[in-house]
Amino acid sequence: MSVKYVTMALISQVDKGAYSNIALNETFKTLNINSKEKAFMTEIFYGVIRNKKFLDYIIDIYTKDIRKEWIRNLLRISIYQITFMNSDNKGIVWEVTELAKKKYGVPISKFINGTLRNYLRNKDLELKKLYDKKNYEVLYSIPKWFYDTFKNKKTSQSHLECNFTYFYFHFNNLICKIPN
Repeated sequence: MSVKYVTMALISQVDKGAYSNIALNETFKTLNINSKEKAFMTEIFYGVIRNKKFLDYIIDIYTKDIRKEWIRNLLRISIYQITFMNSDNKGIVWEVTELAKKKYGVPISKFINGTLRNYLRNKDLELKKLYDKKNYEVLYSIPKWFYDTFKNKKTSQSHLECNFTYFYFHFNNLICKIPN
């Protein structure tokens, strides 16, 4: 079974309330895969969970309505790989198109192919738009209230350091109060 199939099933479990670390560890116990495949699967799994708001935003731009959870998760995984991993983009598109063709047939595989190729053409523009609009809650996949709290409460002892993939916070608990 494909690592992406298993990862999509894990993402679905987490969407339904499962704990990500437990679901992943239980899955590893049942699979006979090498350490490189485990590392790849872990990166995709946690990367999609960590960036879900961003990924769904991008999917909503390029699609009208996706009713099948499997297709949404396949697009999430693919867009995550294209945006955040140093992967062969054409290879990603080809692989997920083949997965979709096996599961749902040619029309869905063409839909997946067109969506991903359209995103590939406009990826840099979409990211620039998010930066220019300062839409950081989507860009960093964090709740708006969380971003607003830190943006509005910045002091010399409390600052926000950002890079595109991860958020790092350093704040002084005595000065910055976080809402419950």
